[in-house]
Amino acid sequence: MFDLFEPITRNVRKHPNIIVIGQHRAGTTITAKILAHETGHGLVTEELCRFSPRGVDAWIATPSPVVIQAPFMGPRIQAYPHCTVVFVYRDPREVEDSKARNSDVIWMNFEMGIRGAYHTDDYDHTLMEISYRNWLEQRERLAHHLTIHYDDLESHPLFVKNRRGWKLRQTSAVG
Repeated sequence: MFDLFEPITRNVRKHPNIIVIGQHRAGTTITAKILAHETGHGLVTEELCRFSPRGVDAWIATPSPVVIQAPFMGPRIQAYPHCTVVFVYRDPREVEDSKARNSDVIWMNFEMGIRGAYHTDDYDHTLMEISYRNWLEQRERLAHHLTIHYDDLESHPLFVKNRRGWKLRQTSAVG
């Protein structure tokens, strides 16, 4: 068992479903993949949830425990007090660099939507900073939560450090 997730695995019976949130490009995909591997839960990506709270609700209602990668749920996470919530923090400069490496018009439109979800027009801070500030305000109201720092994932066997030439959302050498 990966020690970083011990607080989660210890309480997995009480809070079986896990939602992984954080800013896009912060490492939510690899974090969810590692958590699913460590717990034996099914892995549900944000695409499978159709980027929607309704999609998250549908997966949580299934009888099998799941790890849901849903960075878009940060502003709405209070609606899931019965789940374990994991926030992935990554240095804001690294998040911005990752976006630049995977540049696409989608990021600009996407960021506008996220800023709206957080009810902010704060353009002096990155979305990583805004989502982390929101997390700090919300997490104490959750029954079970954990903050993971992206750099701490590097010691897990599923983490691949050199991803030069990889596609967007790729988390392993195959695929």
